Order: sequence, then structure tokens, then C-alpha cells
Amino acid sequence: MKRVLVTGASGEIGLNVIEMLLNKTDYLIRVLSLPDRFSKHRLKRYSKQLEIVWGDITQKEQVVHAVADCYAVIHLAAILPPLADEKPELARRVNVEGTKNLLEALQNEKSSSFFLYTSSVAIYGDRLENPWIRVGDPVISSESDRYAQTKIEAEELIQKSDLKWTIFRLSAIMSENRKLDPLFFNMPLDTNIEVTSTRDTAYAMVQALQHVDELAHHTYNLGGGPCCRATYREFLSENFERMGIDFSLVPEKAFAERNFHCGYYADSGNLNSILHFQRDCIRDLYLRMEQKVPPPQRFFSRMFQRIIISELVKRSAPWKARKQLASVAAKHFFRSVGKKDSE
Repeated sequence: MKRVLVTGASGEIGLNVIEMLLNKTDYLIRVLSLPDRFSKHRLKRYSKQLEIVWGDITQKEQVVHAVADCYAVIHLAAILPPLADEKPELARRVNVEGTKNLLEALQNEKSSSFFLYTSSVAIYGDRLENPWIRVGDPVISSESDRYAQTKIEAEELIQKSDLKWTIFRLSAIMSENRKLDPLFFNMPLDTNIEVTSTRDTAYAMVQALQHVDELAHHTYNLGGGPCCRATYREFLSENFERMGIDFSLVPEKAFAERNFHCGYYADSGNLNSILHFQRDCIRDLYLRMEQKVPPPQRFFSRMFQRIIISELVKRSAPWKARKQLASVAAKHFFRSVGKKDSE
């Protein structure tokens, strides 16, 4: 039996990874998770099926205990946006120093463990003008994208290590459980996106355990493939419709014009040719999202859609920035800063 450590196990991808590993007979599963209420609630149902190490990847002693005798580490734990931008010191402590702690603990015990790291499309920065992305493209985060900067630093640490490592740069990961977040206004509507379902992403990670030698010391773009591509405008329109909201009522000026990320992975087929994980298409995601919204909820959303949209727009950072077009925020979100737009 091979022991696999999963960090960030209480997240959407992590839970899918656990479910899939539990269906295998040749793995012992250990997770390293913060002992907070959220994580304890989500992992409670698995408490008899796996080993839970309640700890923090920023604490070296706890990390040493967690990685002991592990065949592989699937490292998902990270501080994500918008918290990563709001608390950059915390993001660096977890995303960079936490990763460093894992690497050092494995190297100090002279481990031959396989280290699978989940990076992000965010490291390629703003690709509005050049949406086709390949692994060898320059790694330049968007302005003030603290999350992407931590991912770049963590990748550099991993690539310099003596471990068997592989890096999966995840595209826009979408789940039918995803809720509306004001952060979605930060992406320009004309952005090209390649989504991947959480379950396909998790499946790729579990499959990777069977292809260690083939994947070792390589970096891959992990995306859903051709049938998972759309413009951000199309994607939001489809999702809002399934929630019972007419997306055309959302003002375009609530969205940023630049300084985000995403694009199409021109080489997403490379990883799929090894792991064969691309099973869902974007239409499958739309259908599952629709099934998550009960008809009564959709009815009331349609009835009160203008109020819902108004409340969402109030929380849009680009919308707020338009009120002060000479501000630093406005220069960050918009291509040109001229006269104040009419609201």
C-alpha cells in the first residue's frame, strides 16, 4: 500500500481527489489540514477512511510529521484570491514558505516521493491580446497579482529541488457548486477562457500517480480542451441564464478591461494524452449548474433579478474605481483613464 498525502483536502478539488483515491485499493490516504471549523466539517465523513493530520504547512514540525513515509504528495493547499491580494503576507507564508517546508521535509528524509504541485494559469498574466498559451511562454503575472507571484516563486523552488516533481498549471477550474463572487467582475468580458471541471482536474491528479516516471521533472498546462473553450461573456451569460437572471442587464462598465489572466491552452492535449482526464465539456458543466438550481429559486431570481444585479454590481471593484478615474485602482482596471464615465 502506498501512502499519499493531500494538502488542501477540504477544498473542492481536494474532496474530489479523496473520493477518487478511496475507490482505489492500493493507496493509504493522509491529509494535512487546518483544524478549523470549515475543514473539520467537510472532512468529518472521511475520518474513519483516512488519516487526518490536523496542522499547518507553515509549521515545519507538523509538516515533517505529515510527509513521513509518503509515496506521493498532492499539494493543493493555497491562499486564493481575493484573500491572497488582501493579505499578501499570509499568501506568501502559505503559498511559498509552506511549499518550501514540504520540499525541505521530503528532501531531509531523503525521500523518493513524487511531488505534484498545482500552479495556475494566473502566472501567464494578461493574455487578452495573445490568448493562445503554451508551457514555454514567458511567466509574467498581471500587475499587483500577488497570488500569481506566489505561484511563480513556488514553482521555482520546486524546479530546483531534488525530488521527482511535476507541475500542473490549472486553467479556470469550475464547479457546479461555485457561488457568485464579486471577484468575477475583475476579468474582462472579452477574455478567452478554457475551463476544466473539478472532477476532471481531480481525476488527472489521481491518474498522475500511475505515471510518475513519465511526468517527473515536467510542467504541464491542465485544461479542459477544445470543447471547454468560450469567451468569458458567453460563459457568464450561460451561467446567469441557468440561475434565472438575464445577463444582458448587467452593466458592462462593472467589468475590468485589463490586468487579469486566462486564455486558451494550445497544448492542453499534451497532458491529456498521458492521463486521459478530459471527459467533461463546457455544456456538461452548464447542465450540472442548472440541476443545482431548484425551479422555485430560478423563478424568484428572475422576479428579483434587477435587485440581485444591483447588489452584485455595488461590490464590483472596477465599478467602484470608475467613480474615481484618476485613482490607482482605475489605472489598474482600465486601458485608458479619461473623463468620468456616466453611470
